[in-house]
Amino acid sequence: MLNGFQSKADLAGFLGLSLEKLDLFVNPTSMYQLYRSRLVPKRCGGYRELLIPRSDLKKAQRIIACELEKSYSPLPCVHGFVKGRSIKTNAETHVGSQVIVGLDIKDFFPSISSKRVYGLLISKRLGLTPEVAFCISRLVATPKGLPQGAPSSPVISNMICLGMDKQLMHLSHEYHYQYSRYADDLTFSFRSSFFFYRHFYSGGKLRLPNKLRNAITNFHGIASFELNEDKSFYSFSFSRQLVTGVVCNKKTNIKREQYRRLRSTLHRLSVGDCNGAMGCYYGKSVGEITDAEIRMFEPSLRGSLDYYKSLIKDPWTSGPLMRLGSLYNNSKPEDAPVFPVALHQDSILYLEGVDCEQNPFEGLGFYLTGYGLITARHVICDAVSRDMESGEIRIFSSNKTPLARFIYSNDLLQEHKRDAAILKDVPSEMIKNIPQLSPNIDLPTKGEKITAYQHHFSESGFSFELHGGELLRLGDPNEEGTLCYTNCSFMHGMSGGPVFNGIGQVIGIVHSATEQGKLGSFLPLRDCVRSTDVYGKWMIF
Repeated sequence: MLNGFQSKADLAGFLGLSLEKLDLFVNPTSMYQLYRSRLVPKRCGGYRELLIPRSDLKKAQRIIACELEKSYSPLPCVHGFVKGRSIKTNAETHVGSQVIVGLDIKDFFPSISSKRVYGLLISKRLGLTPEVAFCISRLVATPKGLPQGAPSSPVISNMICLGMDKQLMHLSHEYHYQYSRYADDLTFSFRSSFFFYRHFYSGGKLRLPNKLRNAITNFHGIASFELNEDKSFYSFSFSRQLVTGVVCNKKTNIKREQYRRLRSTLHRLSVGDCNGAMGCYYGKSVGEITDAEIRMFEPSLRGSLDYYKSLIKDPWTSGPLMRLGSLYNNSKPEDAPVFPVALHQDSILYLEGVDCEQNPFEGLGFYLTGYGLITARHVICDAVSRDMESGEIRIFSSNKTPLARFIYSNDLLQEHKRDAAILKDVPSEMIKNIPQLSPNIDLPTKGEKITAYQHHFSESGFSFELHGGELLRLGDPNEEGTLCYTNCSFMHGMSGGPVFNGIGQVIGIVHSATEQGKLGSFLPLRDCVRSTDVYGKWMIF
């Protein structure tokens, strides 16, 4: 579309601007007439200047950016400012590498001048007329280069780097590396340290091959970018490897110190120490925390959790993330939305009783809205034998709080072969503080990741251990249902507990424990909810 315009009058009409306003944007008396300056602190010290364009200029820049994106196809190595890609996908490129080399372009956006943008716009690839190209170059760039804060800067920076990216990808065959770029961060990784030592290391220091350095700093004989030598680094697999701040040794993750900071912050919140929590989060004393930081504390904390979640491949199987999510949900403001990845243990119920010979037995259960309290039928069958008329199950919450007793008759249990029971008519006061679980009644598929909880009883309460695995095979359907066999470690006492899929939905209940030479098994939820309901008498403690 842009290459169809012949004059600045055509461009002004397309952007919805008058010629007078377009002239003002192209030839301002002062840069700060069009931009609002804002200083933000850098991680490594100092400040970065953001230039926020005025609303009418920003609207014009956004239109230009949309048109330029139609002419730009990002290479696989580009992860910054590309839809569907992120710092996570950038780091995933280098997971499992023996050596990682990181380079940083100095003053990335400021080094892209209006002159370079003009050259891009009149190139054969875009083919704009000199007049239109000049106007656009002045609309999107300032005397200080591309403004950080303008909606047009990301796509233009990627288009400027296209030739460099192609050359660095081409050189990857010669030097045997994997290459990716996220804005001004260039990353090279080696599956074998041999090629790193051969091409990138000399005299005890990082030494870049001339071809590679020229591709960055002197592309085709034209000065392009300058490397920030102070930020260049290399790291080996036996140490922590970071790509754009993301740990990527064996999988993408946050730094250990970030996790500890979040855990400490949430713990302080859980005990009511809000000032201590903010001090821990910001790394400041209470007196140093600004009013703006106080206002942004809760959204920023939630954002940190969301960021952690975004880096985890299977967040619903990550015990550390789930523990943070549980702490957050227990201490968040009432009007704040829950963090979806949290420990399901708070939804698990503990069942115990004694059989006809006064031997104790135990199991787990859970409540599903619309169904009732679900557990394994063999758990409650232990409470009654054929020569007894009734049995009793005592039910506790995950924190050892007594909830209720369930008394039922023998004839409700003995005739059914499917190992599931739904205790109906659950009193509302019993489950009012029990978090709801999300059911999935589809039949699980082979290879699907699953998790389940094992409980540990002590005087201080119940604690839970997360077990993970995958579905190995499905049994043949019969009157007992379709048993699912898994390598997940099901221990004695887990019977009746929920089995979760990779996104935290309940897909079944634990049927049998894992024994030597045998697989553990669970009954799909779809077969559980088809079971005969068990009605009995509820007694609230």
